[in-house]
Amino acid sequence: MRLARKVPAALRARYVALLARAAHLVRPSRVQVAADPEDAAIVGTALAAKAVLVTGDKALLNAPLEGVRIVSVRLALEEQAEGAEEPASP
Repeated sequence: MRLARKVPAALRARYVALLARAAHLVRPSRVQVAADPEDAAIVGTALAAKAVLVTGDKALLNAPLEGVRIVSVRLALEEQAEGAEEPASP
């Protein structure tokens, strides 16, 4: 796995713990994904959860899908880092 070589194990563990705390179950919405119909369940889950879909899949990144924001891993990490730099509200 390429991510395992780039991200230290401790950071990956913290990220998984964060995801586990923030996770909630949703029933995927029905969607049509022309680029790859097998992606419909993933896109439908993001749509139902009102979540940002983070992916390295070029077809999804270039697919205009209404109601779902799809971003690259790099952009998601950059946005996360920018948010972490902002001072907390009083």
